[in-house]
This record gives sequence, C-alpha cells and structure tokens, in this order.
Amino acid sequence: VTGGTISVLTNLVFAYYSFRFSGASKNQEVLNSMRKGNKVKLLLTAVCFALLFQIPFYKNIEVIIGYCFVMLMQYPILILANRTRQRSMAQTDF
Repeated sequence: VTGGTISVLTNLVFAYYSFRFSGASKNQEVLNSMRKGNKVKLLLTAVCFALLFQIPFYKNIEVIIGYCFVMLMQYPILILANRTRQRSMAQTDF
C-alpha cells in the first residue's frame, strides 16, 4: 500500500504540472511544464523512498514491489478500457 501511495501521489503531481496548459498556441509552455513535472515527480519519488527507507520496520522490498505493481497496472487498465470503448463503438456503428 505504501509503495502504491507513493506512485499515485507522484503521478498526481506530474499530472498537475502536465495539464496546466493546453492548446496549440501554448505548445512551448506545455513542453516546459511537462519537463518540470517530470523533474518534480522524480525528485519527490526519490525523497519519499529515502524517507521511507529510514523507517526500520518497513520491509523495503515489499514497498518497491507495491510501487512497481501500481506503476505497471496502468497498462492492463488502458488495454481493457480501449477494448471496452471499441466494443461500444462497434455496437453503435450498425
């Protein structure tokens, strides 16, 4: 749960920075904001893990496995969501 929480929180920070700007006229702002969001996410992840590894009763490998599990779960979810969307579109076509 702890590793997953770190993953979700850092991705929320990245999403905040990434979606502050929109539109073709603001493409440079979008690019700079995404770069800054990626840097902040990486730094926040490192700080969270560094602080967490200072706590003696946490099992480090379980935290890392939880973090990786949550990071990798986005791919099956995207695949399932895409299949569901394709099925609903196919049903409305005819």
